[in-house]
Amino acid sequence: MTRDKNVRWDEMVYYVKNYAGWLEALFRAGGTVDGIKPFLASGYPVIIATGYTVKEGWVGHYLLLTGYDDDRQAFIVQDAFGGPNGVVSYGEVDHNWQQFNRYFILVFPAQDTDKIMALLGLEADEAANREHALETAYAETNADPNNAFAWFNLGSNLNYFERYAEAAQAFDQARGLGLPWRMMFYQFGPYHAYFNVGRYQDVVDIASAALSRRPDLEENFFWRGWARYRLGDEIGAIEDFRAALDVNPNFSDARAALETLGAR
Repeated sequence: MTRDKNVRWDEMVYYVKNYAGWLEALFRAGGTVDGIKPFLASGYPVIIATGYTVKEGWVGHYLLLTGYDDDRQAFIVQDAFGGPNGVVSYGEVDHNWQQFNRYFILVFPAQDTDKIMALLGLEADEAANREHALETAYAETNADPNNAFAWFNLGSNLNYFERYAEAAQAFDQARGLGLPWRMMFYQFGPYHAYFNVGRYQDVVDIASAALSRRPDLEENFFWRGWARYRLGDEIGAIEDFRAALDVNPNFSDARAALETLGAR
């Protein structure tokens, strides 16, 4: 699986649940600086999905938060790029975290599940968590209508509630304002929304643009495959599902798609 460079937050949780039975994991959206602190104070590191700028430009990234310092208004972070025990301000963390809907991942001993749920409070319920994330996204688009990431988050959270027509409009707004060209390497909400409102050619066009930049994005192959199928191109769909499996042989969605079409 050396070609599969991107690991989504849900894939990380799936791996822990299925291959590290002594551990439990979950992810939530719409995290806050203050909401993360109780976990760190209780000895539970937190993984967050963020934007990051390297020499080549904007990329998606994960940071491991292991502590915080209110005097310095900063988190202590472990960073594959920046090294161990970095100090990053709350403001910088939140700015970059917004670019990924403030997703966070908790990995903890299975016997601590009740404690984790207590620390999550109202966010323990996944639907309630998404409702809060949706409210935050609405507030941030109202506060700064030119923030493309806020609109993208709005679309992502509307998708959760299957409000696809509204989500598609939010993604249109985000794309119109301008997103990093690597955005579709990591987050695939526009495909969910556009596909579900019948905008199949848009899915094909956006996925093809991403794949022209980087031809090892299995999720883009997968969504383009289904869009091609809905447009009547079954041969192209099968080619895309096979390409997705070539990138990631464990991509069960692509395998199931091939089985649905009676192909292998």
